Amino acid sequence: MSNPADIRNFQALLDIRVSLISFGEDARASLGDVDATVKKMMSWLENDRPQHWKRELKRRERALADAKLDLQRCMMNNPQDRGRCLLEKRRFDKCDRAVEEAKQKLTAIRKWRQLFPREIALYKAQTGQLGYVADHQVPVAVAELDRMARALEQYVQTKPSSANQSGSASSSSEQEETPPPPSEDVR
Repeated sequence: MSNPADIRNFQALLDIRVSLISFGEDARASLGDVDATVKKMMSWLENDRPQHWKRELKRRERALADAKLDLQRCMMNNPQDRGRCLLEKRRFDKCDRAVEEAKQKLTAIRKWRQLFPREIALYKAQTGQLGYVADHQVPVAVAELDRMARALEQYVQTKPSSANQSGSASSSSEQEETPPPPSEDVR
């Protein structure tokens, strides 16, 4: 007969169990945080930014119109010396660039309002497996580790039989029989 397994400590199973539970909780929390951020981003993209840049475009167009009037007035007042209108020209150019920037922002927002739902779907498809692992497979693995720990505990508590029934004169270690393994499958 073979000698019984010498199991004195199965702390490693318990350590793995704790790490697995921690991983599941961290994964669920991280996915929840990212989902909340995605919802905020969607609201920001759908509501906040379009309104902001529409208001900003109107404000900048008014500033451009004012700068254009100032430049025209200056040019009418100084038809021979256009160099005196340099400040008005710079202000007009700056306002014109600001209007173009606002238009570009609105165009980008329209583009991202169309693309973002698709990107969210891709993200959810990619992280869905992690969510499944955290929600379903981690609890199954923890239950399996619990079962293994109970089986090992039962095995350790089982006392080997005292002596061989034949009464031979061999050493006691040869006469001890291995206790039957627990009824549950231990891997």
